Amino acid sequence: MFSRNITLHFGDNPHLIFDQESGAYIDGSGGVSIGRKVWVGEGSYLSKRATIADESIVAARSVVTRRFPDPNCVIGGNPARVVKKGVQWFRNRTSMTRPSSYATAIDAYDVGVEDRQSGKTPVIPEIPEIATDGSTWSERWPEKTTLLLGIGAMKAGTSWLYDYLSTHPSMHFSRQKEVHYFDVMASGSERHHLNSKINMLSERVAEIQNTPAQDISAGIRKVEAALEAIQIYKNESGTHEEYRKYLTKGHVSQKIIGDITPSYCALPEERLAEMYALAPSVKFVFVMRDPIDRLWSAVRMRAHELDGDFEATCRALANEVIQNKTHPMLTRSGYKDTIEKLRRVAPEEDLLFLFYETMFTQDVRNQICDFLGVPHHTGSDTKRVNAGRPADMPEDIRAGYYALLEPEYSVVRKAFPTSVPDTWYDPRT
Repeated sequence: MFSRNITLHFGDNPHLIFDQESGAYIDGSGGVSIGRKVWVGEGSYLSKRATIADESIVAARSVVTRRFPDPNCVIGGNPARVVKKGVQWFRNRTSMTRPSSYATAIDAYDVGVEDRQSGKTPVIPEIPEIATDGSTWSERWPEKTTLLLGIGAMKAGTSWLYDYLSTHPSMHFSRQKEVHYFDVMASGSERHHLNSKINMLSERVAEIQNTPAQDISAGIRKVEAALEAIQIYKNESGTHEEYRKYLTKGHVSQKIIGDITPSYCALPEERLAEMYALAPSVKFVFVMRDPIDRLWSAVRMRAHELDGDFEATCRALANEVIQNKTHPMLTRSGYKDTIEKLRRVAPEEDLLFLFYETMFTQDVRNQICDFLGVPHHTGSDTKRVNAGRPADMPEDIRAGYYALLEPEYSVVRKAFPTSVPDTWYDPRT
């Protein structure tokens, strides 16, 4: 079974390459031998004399340059090597013998998927990971290490969450506070994060041109760091290896590796599913804030960036949102959709839902640590990070916002009847 863009190079026109000492010809022609029932992945390159034995799999974008005589193997990498032995694969379900252990395993997996789609907690059998030494087609995720993905609405306290967790001895974060990988890959509207990184690289290169000789080394390190932040988007293998490599750089023995990027909350379900499959253990933390207060905070932040009368600009921006139900500022207020997507993608034990208004207590800090399986940590007492310029919200704006956001209040209160803070807006009180 062949996927797309596969190259088989048979060497019909050999290169004239000889051993200088012996005079032996060392680049003769050769064929490519592919056994019975072999699956060749997308973008693979098989050169002359490559041999693939029966019942084997060639991983996507592999470069096979030699013989692999053993059957039932997964072969991958550049250059390719055996990354898993003793595999059995089937082209489709109808080709599987029933009853058999293989059929039983896939049936159990199907039941788990159906449970997930129906909203039940899925019970999916453990699937062994094909882990390698990092030199082949899939980087090894650090053993017994969990990937934490922090998401949330803008102005909902994710900066505080990052500041708190980044001081925990069991946590490892990359150099960037918000990596902005999956949002850039999924949406053109988020590409400005990539453009900012490109601009940063340009600035670092410009700086080094006039750097004194004794400071060149430090300048080069800044260029390298800026380049690393861009290289994560290559995704040449389609398995997000560059992103995973970036997250794990500098990791020593910490139990948690984190990426807290709030805008991931607006990603489609298939992207969230990809994220959940990035490592053997993945957990999501989703932070919510009173939808009206959050939206007003975002308006004030934007108004502060513009010239003119601050309060008048706030009102004008607020009215723009009320009059446009597809306004970009509303995309982070879709708590209902995000909650539903997360619960379809991951079981409840891998999900933690927090509320901005109650997040800064030690009890909630302990709850976060318990969820991640790390010791309790006091951290900083800072409650607000990047606090916006204050301005009272006009009552007509509040009413207009509630007309837009009432479904979000209803869903969240139903989903978390004992957890929603008393300070959340309620027109009945």
